[in-house]
Amino acid sequence: SGFSILAGTNVSYNWLYIGSCYRFSEDNADAVAFSAGARLGKFQFGYSYDYTVSKLTNTSGGSHEVFLNYFFEKKL
Repeated sequence: SGFSILAGTNVSYNWLYIGSCYRFSEDNADAVAFSAGARLGKFQFGYSYDYTVSKLTNTSGGSHEVFLNYFFEKKL
């Protein structure tokens, strides 16, 4: 049990954005993540890399993620 916190920020300019965050728990520093991407209309796509800072080390080379999001309209 315990807690886990993900703290970070994103900065955007027009349709591009970059961001970073730090993930840690009560007794363990876990990872630093960096992301970048773009939003075009209702689609957002990008890339994220998690760099492990815990005792697990980066033997695996970190974690890579490519994503595609679609934003639905909310009808009132």
